[in-house]
Amino acid sequence: MASDQYLVAIDVGSSSVKLAIASKTLDEKDRIQVYALLERPAYGLKRGVITDMSEISQAVYDLVAEAENIIGFGIRETLIGINSFGVEFINSEGYIPLSGQEVTVEDVDRVVYDSLKKAFNLRDREILQFLPLSFGMDDTDGIKNPMGLVGEKLSCRTLTITADPGVVRNFSRIFHQAELDLVDKLYMPFVTSELMLNSRQKSLGTVLVDLGFSTTSYVVWANDEMIGSGVINVGSEKITSDLAYGLQTSIDIAEEVKKSHCNLSNDIHNQPQSFEVYDPETQTNYVFDSGRIKQFATERVEEIFLLLLKNLYEKFGKTKFPGGLVLVGGGASLQGIHEVAKNITGLPVYKNIYSEKELKFILDFNHDPTFANSIAILSYAINHPEEIGQNRNIFDTPQSRTRSSNYPRKNTNQKKGLLGFLGFGK
Repeated sequence: MASDQYLVAIDVGSSSVKLAIASKTLDEKDRIQVYALLERPAYGLKRGVITDMSEISQAVYDLVAEAENIIGFGIRETLIGINSFGVEFINSEGYIPLSGQEVTVEDVDRVVYDSLKKAFNLRDREILQFLPLSFGMDDTDGIKNPMGLVGEKLSCRTLTITADPGVVRNFSRIFHQAELDLVDKLYMPFVTSELMLNSRQKSLGTVLVDLGFSTTSYVVWANDEMIGSGVINVGSEKITSDLAYGLQTSIDIAEEVKKSHCNLSNDIHNQPQSFEVYDPETQTNYVFDSGRIKQFATERVEEIFLLLLKNLYEKFGKTKFPGGLVLVGGGASLQGIHEVAKNITGLPVYKNIYSEKELKFILDFNHDPTFANSIAILSYAINHPEEIGQNRNIFDTPQSRTRSSNYPRKNTNQKKGLLGFLGFGK
């Protein structure tokens, strides 16, 4: 396949950079074809702050070079995700008169644009995504698609996801220094939700939790709407630190213990009482007790989910969400973490499982939650091609907002303007 037949997505985290490659075209069963998943250590980002631009740009550059060797062609552009740091949700509502006329594509475009214009303080923010939550016709609310209805007044509630432009600008420089062009920047918790949550979960009320290295971020869905997000400044690196201190060993050995031997499950059958880990630096085999490892790690994991409950209560006034928790991110791969999460929160907890009806992995893949975000970026771009490359500056006129002309389209007859972006008029 030629280079213009692939999409590339890169997810930059606090401990590593992840890269995913997929075909722009679906297979014969309408599945996204994922061709490569790669990861490289990188420590130039800490809690959303770039601490070493050179180091993290070099990691991206080296990871892209590795990917190029695998797929056999050069990579010049990528999609990226922006996480929750510095992100704000802005709700607004707009309306237009109809004078008894039937709602057209242009009417929906105008009412969404009117709603966006009324969002507070957008001139000082960078818009990542804007989503129509619902429409209203006269005195009737909660309409998902107003096309074809007749009335006097059409209204629209809109959620605009914005970021600090300085943060986005510096984050983008990582990829410019790695000699990559950015196709688009997407709000990662939203696109990951689109991949990992079904419509029932979004309706009931579900919390998508991304267990990262230095932070734990989350996004909350209820009544089919994304109602909020947050970040907890504790991640899986604290588990590693606790293990290093408790076991009196190095950080590198503690990380190996966490990834390969730590099991938080209460099912002790088939679990060894102890195990050996070889340290290549000292050329020594160390023996560790499984029970002590479980104790040290469990205490920190319990703290993470207690902090999550505290955050949820402070922001939403409740901690009970019928749809439960869905865990993604590197920390979600810790054995038994779902049991601990369920015990602390009292909520159902679900593992990261990719739908075989939607995704086809060309490579051997074990549903590693580490790659959930990068796979989600690709999935969203392929399923919503009308949005990618969209000029989201609402202060331009609707006619002047254009998209990247060289980006693929599933349907070349899709409407232009906001309506194509929103999915109407297809």
